[in-house]
Order: sequence, then structure tokens, then C-alpha cells
Amino acid sequence: MKEEWLLRTIPHEDVAIAVWVDEEGRVSFEKRDVLYPLYLLSFKEEKTAALREDLENVEGIYEVSIEEWLSPPWYERKVKLLKVTSKNLLFLQRLGKELENKGLAQPVNTQPGSLLLGLREHGLKACYWSSEKNNEITYHVPPLRVLQVVMRDRKLVFTLYELGSREAVSWEAGSYDYPVDYIDDSHVIIDYNNVIPTRLAGWRPVIRVNRNPVDNIYGLIELCRLSCMDLERVSRSSIGEILTTIEAFRAVEKKMLVPKARMGGDTWRDMDSLLFTDKGGLIGSPRPGLYLNVAQLDFSSLYPSIIATHNISPETLNKPECTNIHRPFGSPHVICLDKPGLVATVLRELVNRRESIKKLGDKTSSYREKAIKWILVASFGYLGYRNSRFGNIYAYETVTWVAREVLKRAITATEESGYRVIHFIVDSLFISKNNEKIEKEELSRLIEKLSIITGFKIKIENMYKWLIIPRTNHAYMERGATNRYYGLTLDGKLIVKGSICGWSEALLSDPDKEEELISFLSSHNHPRKLCEDILNNAVRLGLNIIYEE
Repeated sequence: MKEEWLLRTIPHEDVAIAVWVDEEGRVSFEKRDVLYPLYLLSFKEEKTAALREDLENVEGIYEVSIEEWLSPPWYERKVKLLKVTSKNLLFLQRLGKELENKGLAQPVNTQPGSLLLGLREHGLKACYWSSEKNNEITYHVPPLRVLQVVMRDRKLVFTLYELGSREAVSWEAGSYDYPVDYIDDSHVIIDYNNVIPTRLAGWRPVIRVNRNPVDNIYGLIELCRLSCMDLERVSRSSIGEILTTIEAFRAVEKKMLVPKARMGGDTWRDMDSLLFTDKGGLIGSPRPGLYLNVAQLDFSSLYPSIIATHNISPETLNKPECTNIHRPFGSPHVICLDKPGLVATVLRELVNRRESIKKLGDKTSSYREKAIKWILVASFGYLGYRNSRFGNIYAYETVTWVAREVLKRAITATEESGYRVIHFIVDSLFISKNNEKIEKEELSRLIEKLSIITGFKIKIENMYKWLIIPRTNHAYMERGATNRYYGLTLDGKLIVKGSICGWSEALLSDPDKEEELISFLSSHNHPRKLCEDILNNAVRLGLNIIYEE
């Protein structure tokens, strides 16, 4: 049987058009019958059966069934839902609105939505091979031909290349001259300036680099496989939307009812209670200056790991009836361990997947794990976001509480082991040993000790030959900036944090200029101009600036 990779599926009236790419890059189209589901909760549960009988006689509906789902906020009580299926997606959307307007039933579990649910149920998962059942750690991608479009000096610059190949064809066109032949020869279009009309793209997914911080196609393919969105949709979705879609799929699998409006919001609390519980991460107030032989230790995905390890999820926090109560590090909120939490389960799988991908060690896997890292970064913020479908302020507060206590224990243990903690930022420690060189062997012993004490993995993020913590911009305060530092690693890389630089790497190519580089960074007092000034003085400072290919 011929292996084919699903590029995307396009709904068209009562059929779906699947766009396949084979191992040789050939494109084929297949018409598929897809039944899209719509889940409805009757406003009066006792009338669910009667509503089912009425809907069974409506033209356009394929099947209506009654299912038992778990009801929020604690997902202990079961309620009856109607599952309505149809081949026509637009018909289902109109039906849901009409029933809600008439006060008969409301659509629930509207994310991930009827389209993605229907396609997934019929095995039409974008960015999967036809024979794939599960999202494996290792997979390959067909030889996709990518057309990249950028507007420069009022001219369109086109670049056509094949994934996995270093060869590319580039050319300039007029302001809005479109080379139709090259568009026809591509599988995917990356449009940086939103200039390619949909009519010219046709069936090809158009990746528009705006909302999604992941702009590498291998990273987008990873997100595509996780969320079942195609490349076009995933590129136009925020990281929060992608995370919510993954969580929403898991809710459907577990038959957990998710209403349109978020439930279980914050309750009234006095100021003392808020000040006690609602704090951010732990951040130090360092002394400004130059430090020699500094090691930076980072907790690996600390916030997502806390959520996964301690079963933190909206339905597990402060649950009234719970037999197995957990209060990590004396948290003001209690966690129920009777059942695995939805958010905790999803993040545990993502953390494990990222760690497995990182072990592959190739360039492609680097893009993939960074895409997952963006989801993990967003996961904590979305716990406290008031519009998040799976958010809860108490869960958010519990995570920050645990993170602060974890970092406090790590700082104490580090100092008891004979090291000096120069600075700490949320999940990072900067340590030295009287400016002496720290051997990796002794650092490994410290990391093992800290991991045991805190219960979370720690890694060496960087080993600095020297590290500069600049003064804060407030003239009346004699302390170092909490979120800015510059350092030279042992392998000659210049690390600049707290300023946005457009390059991927800055390497010290002339060791004789090192003193001048230290003097330049120590005296520079305009963070927003720092990267530009480094670039303009790169030769004088002995730096080789490298940009991402």
C-alpha cells in the first residue's frame, strides 16, 4: 500500500477533500465522507430524549445519540448530552445557533470544534502518514516544496526550496507580480507580508507568520501533529489556542463536559489573603558588577513540571469531597489526587515528549522541541488567564507558591555546599565559588543533590568565563538589574539577556579584544540600543555575528 502524508483536508459541501503528498512529493486528492459531531446540552435535562426524537426527523442530520458525560466543576456527576452528526459542517453550525436561540439546547465542547473532531474520528489527521496511528517521537516528512515570499523595497522576493535540501531558487518580481508557475510547483507557501491571495494559493496551506511565535516549518509540523490543525491554521493560531485545542481533545476523550462560559472563577478575598497567596516567581536583587567563573543552573520546564508532578488542574484544586488530599510545600490551596487532572495529564505528556525529542539531537528535532517549549511556556500563564477555557486562579497561585519554595530550597542547599548565589530568577540560579573555576564533576554532584532536595530536574544552562550584571536604570538605586545580564561562555559565545537581538549567535573571534568587550558592556547604559551598538561595533569588539539560516 502506498504511503501518503496528509497535507490538509478541505470541507466542501457534503464531502471533504483530502490533499495527500507521497514519498516522491506527488500530490493526490481524495474525496472522503466525514461525519462531523456536535455536542448539545439540553437546557432541561428531562427533555433530552424528546429533543432527540425531534432532531432525528430534521433533514441533514445523519444520527442523534444520547451519551453520559461528566459535569463541571468537579466532574463527578454525570449528565446526558446529545451527539448530533452530519456531513455538512455549515448546517451543524447553524443548527447549534438555532437551538440555542430557541432556548432548547446549547452547544458544549465547542473546542476543538466539529471540524477537527470529525476529521480526527475519521483518521484524517494533518501532518500524519496514512499508516500512522499514534504520534511517534520519530517521524519523517515528505519532500515538501516550500515557496517563501517576502516584500523587500516594494518588490516581492520569492524563494523556492525543498525540505531537506540546501538548494534553492530565488528571484525578484514587481510589486504584485505573482509567478504562477512557481506557486503551482509548491506544496506550502510561507507568506511573511500577507501578499499572496487565497485564490492563487488554491489547496496549498499558506503560512502567515504573525500570531504564532513558531516560524520554522518543522516546529509548525510538530504543532500540527499535536493539535490536528493543518499548517495554515496552526500558523495563524496563538500558542494559547493550540494548547487549549490539545486540552479540549483530551476533555472529549474523557467525556468531560466543557461549557462555553468558563466556570469556577475567583471568589471574593480580602487584601491580606491576596498578598499571601497571589505572588509571582522569586527574583533576586543582585549586586551589579563583573563576576568570574559563573555557572547558570536552570530547572527543566519548572512550571509545567510542577503542574504535572502535583496534579494541578482546575478540577483538582480545593475539591470539596476528596479522599486523597495533597498540600505541596504548605500551599494555601489543597490538591485532590483521587483522579489525574486534565491539565496535569496533558502537560506531563508534553514535558516527556519534549525531553524525548531533545535526545534525538539533530537540527530538525531542535525546532520541534522549541515548538513544544512555547506551549509549555504558555501553559502556566493560561492557568491564570481569565478567558482560558481550562484556567483557574487557585491553580495558578499554587504553581507560583511551589516554584518559590523550590527555589528557596535550592538556594539554601547551594550555599550550604560552599557556593555563592550571585543571582536567581524564577527558575534559574547563577552561582560562583570565590571566582575560582568550577569543575563540571563537582557541579554534577551539586545538581544531583538539588534535584533530590527539590524533586525537580536541574541542568547546566551555561558556564560563563565572566558575567556582567549591569546597574538598574534608576539613578537613585545602587543595585543590579534583575532581568538583564551579559556573559561570555567558556566556548566563546556572547550571551545577551534583557535586550532583543536579531542574530542567532555572537562569537568572540579575537581573544585580544576581550578586555575591550568587557569595558564596552560594563559601561553601556541603554538596554534598547545595546544589540544595535554591538552590531555596529562588532569588528572593534572582536565579535563574529551569525544569523539563522
